[in-house]
Amino acid sequence: MTKMEEYQAVAVLSSCIAVPYLALQRDPSALAVLVKILPCLFFFLHLCKKHSLEKRGKIESSFQEALLELLGLGSNAPGSQKQQRSTPSKQGGGHAKKAAKELRRDSLRTGVARGLVFSLIGDAFLVWIDEEAMFLIGMLAFGVAQLWYIKGLGFVNVNYLRGVGLYVSLLAVTAFLLRDSPLTFRIAVPFYALLLITSLWRAIDRCGEDDGRSAQQRRSSALGAAVFVASDTCIAVTKFAVAVNPAIASAAIHTTYYLAQALITLGAA
Repeated sequence: MTKMEEYQAVAVLSSCIAVPYLALQRDPSALAVLVKILPCLFFFLHLCKKHSLEKRGKIESSFQEALLELLGLGSNAPGSQKQQRSTPSKQGGGHAKKAAKELRRDSLRTGVARGLVFSLIGDAFLVWIDEEAMFLIGMLAFGVAQLWYIKGLGFVNVNYLRGVGLYVSLLAVTAFLLRDSPLTFRIAVPFYALLLITSLWRAIDRCGEDDGRSAQQRRSSALGAAVFVASDTCIAVTKFAVAVNPAIASAAIHTTYYLAQALITLGAA
């Protein structure tokens, strides 16, 4: 088993442990934080290893260098001067198109990697999901994660009609779920939901774009974004609208959440 496969296997195993543990553990603790963040941490490491292996044939890239590059701290990060100089933009034909696709793919991978980092922060705070301040900080972290996913997906091949349909659906659902919630949530939640739906919109639109990834990877990104919406809808429903057994609610939320992050990671890796 390769190192990349090991990270993937540990991510799946830790997800299978985290779901029942978090469903049964009702008292916030440092151990609960550790259990909750481990799956996304290993999804992130899996992405870094994949990036390192792909770059090794083109530039000398260690795992640490790939990690720094995905975080925007390396000299070869997407958008850096070194990478821009190495992009054969002035070369014609298929070579320039291939380089453009690689740049788009790397930009998506960078966005997903940074999104996973902020997801880890959000995971830690949402262990205290019943405390308003911690919930809002966690939601802010996930909002930044969605911004990075959106930046990585980009606004090429835009279907505005689909976007309008998604936003109208968002307004209807949030208005219904938040009708009796405190003012703070009625302001903060719609802003986060807007980012979440935008991420889904961009992932669906990118399914029809030849960006150097396989059709299966593009569908994985879109499905991951959709499952992410389902997971956060579970949070909203159980927190603001319907009283559900905490263990059942936690199991539904975390099962869909880890599945969403796995699909998004696979779509980028």
